[in-house]
Amino acid sequence: MNVQKNITYKLENIVLGQGAFGTVHLGTMIEDDGKNIITKKIALKEIPKNLDNDAEKSLSNEINISSTLDNTNIVRMLEIVEMNNKKYLAYELCNGGDLRRYMHYFKKFDEELIQIIVIKMLNGLSELHKKNVIHHDIKPENILIHLFYDKEITPKIEKQIEKVKEITKKRHNKNHMNPNNHNNNNNIVMVQNNYFNGNCVEHCPDGYYT
Repeated sequence: MNVQKNITYKLENIVLGQGAFGTVHLGTMIEDDGKNIITKKIALKEIPKNLDNDAEKSLSNEINISSTLDNTNIVRMLEIVEMNNKKYLAYELCNGGDLRRYMHYFKKFDEELIQIIVIKMLNGLSELHKKNVIHHDIKPENILIHLFYDKEITPKIEKQIEKVKEITKKRHNKNHMNPNNHNNNNNIVMVQNNYFNGNCVEHCPDGYYT
């Protein structure tokens, strides 16, 4: 017997970023089958009320295309949600952020990690091409990492994070021992909020990013 689930959504007070049409918020999907309640974090892309004709057409295309895609390397659209007189596109949440942050953080990628990322990206692109869809905006900001869910990428990223922490710790200790480097700002910022407008396939294979 199929158990009917009551699915509701909650908008969290956390902004994940800006989409092409509006703000992307953190949300919670709540599934209640009468016996168990399951919660899952998701991304809610806000749909502005007053879109021009071009934006309306682009949004319609995004919804139509996303609803037909089912691939582990493409973020899945769940449904269109209406809350508080606003509409949102509910998407799976990739909790690791985008590739850009790792490029700034790592500076140098392990070759094996690069291979895994590129293969997964090409797998997603292949699925799009099968449906006669072309992705016009391939860049690090649009390549999302799903930690813990992805058993291939997660351990590689965790390993590289530990490397960066160790290198940063050594540099910090070295600077701290040098009397010429003492100042009032001893905080180490691991992830920089700079923007990068390149193509990840173009920059990653050399292993370095500056």
